[in-house]
Amino acid sequence: MNRYIFKKNLLCSIEDLFLMEHLHSIDSNELLFTVIPVMEEGKRYNSKDELMQRTVFSNGNIYGKVIGINDVVDVFSGLDPLFPLWVKISLKKQKNKPFLIELQTSVRFRKPSVVMNTGSKYPPFFIGNETALE
Repeated sequence: MNRYIFKKNLLCSIEDLFLMEHLHSIDSNELLFTVIPVMEEGKRYNSKDELMQRTVFSNGNIYGKVIGINDVVDVFSGLDPLFPLWVKISLKKQKNKPFLIELQTSVRFRKPSVVMNTGSKYPPFFIGNETALE
């Protein structure tokens, strides 16, 4: 996996999400995202995971901010070839505003061989109630 495959899988997952919600697709440059890091109890974290948690996913940086698709790809591919083990995608409808796509993400970054075998149609993305094989 690389940043281009990551972006392609993100866009395919969003397309599936919009189909499930019976919505028409919109231009990827108009998509807005918010990133919610999820700390998983009982899971082991390595030094790179902790680096991402303390810097990129900290409250003062990306956490809770609204960003565009290119920023999402930049953030998640910062440790390329390592990527988050899973990212859960959901749609947040806002009154009188564009749709907001919420990305709940594992802060455990792993090699593509691990990420690609989580049981997702478009690794590392899961839509709605899908869950990762851990």
